[in-house]
Amino acid sequence: MGTIKRKLKFLGSKGESELLALFDTGASVSVIKETCADKLSIIDAAPNPFIVQTANTDYPIELEKRTIVDFHLEGFPLWGAFWVWEKIPYDVIIGADLMQIFHIIVAPDEDSVYFRDGAPPEMQII
Repeated sequence: MGTIKRKLKFLGSKGESELLALFDTGASVSVIKETCADKLSIIDAAPNPFIVQTANTDYPIELEKRTIVDFHLEGFPLWGAFWVWEKIPYDVIIGADLMQIFHIIVAPDEDSVYFRDGAPPEMQII
């Protein structure tokens, strides 16, 4: 597992902000701090809460809110669905869900984050 921190530009229907994002290969899902999400976009109640275990707690956490925001990485505009939870240690955690969709590689030894093929894959609707 590996982690790297980067300041990234995030955009939503309410505005934009530069936020400190942790790329965490050990995180299954992506999460944004509620105070950050509220400044960027509309936060929705999830019809089915998502239960996760975090590295910082001894008990499961029930995530009940989510939002969709855009962000820029290496000059490319990306977007993602983020679970919302105030008690994360960074503004944003980008987890394996978005890393897999956009083919993001985290190389802690090189302190780099990059796209597997030099750019995110083209999205297709089939």
